[in-house]
Amino acid sequence: MPKISSVVQTPNGSYLLTGSLLTGISEGAAYGDDAQMSTNYPIVSLTQGSNVYYARTYNWSSTGVMQIGKTQTTEFDLPQNLPTGAYSLAVSANGLQSAPYNFNYSSAIVWADFNYGSTGSGSFTDPYSLLDDAINGVPSGGTIEFEGGGATSETLTISKPMNLFAYNGPVTIGNATVSAIVRPQTTAARQPVETTTIVKPAITGSNIQMMVPYRASQPR
Repeated sequence: MPKISSVVQTPNGSYLLTGSLLTGISEGAAYGDDAQMSTNYPIVSLTQGSNVYYARTYNWSSTGVMQIGKTQTTEFDLPQNLPTGAYSLAVSANGLQSAPYNFNYSSAIVWADFNYGSTGSGSFTDPYSLLDDAINGVPSGGTIEFEGGGATSETLTISKPMNLFAYNGPVTIGNATVSAIVRPQTTAARQPVETTTIVKPAITGSNIQMMVPYRASQPR
């Protein structure tokens, strides 16, 4: 059966899985020129509780079968809006699945909505309701996207670089006034874009207010 040796993130944001027997022990099935049902390719799944997600694999190092004793690799992209957290990652080929591999995912983009009714997991469909959770969940240099506008008077400490975007209404953070670093930006995919960029540890305490610029629609 397939075996996972390591999973590392690449500079372009994808993940590189290294292991063995990632393309199985046979091509699967074929019926002349009428039907080809090859299964000699890796399928990556991520399980969290009762939820199972599947990643897109590509750039397989080989499609050869019975590669016993040989190291193989595949890249994979995580599914969109995958909730952050710990997962059991597995790779399968020919219907045979590897042993689970511990995989922790922290998205470069997390979502927050102060009007959301539950704690949330940071995805677009299940956003954080508390900014403190979003700050803890976003990696250094990542982005917090706010849905629906709103305000929070939470006592906050922002101690890492991050970007803040708001959609469908302004977002107010804190309960006093402080100047924030605001850098309008325009990209082909997101026009117009305004973002508040925290470039160094700059926001601390409850005596701070920051307005996050917004635009009228989500990036969908």
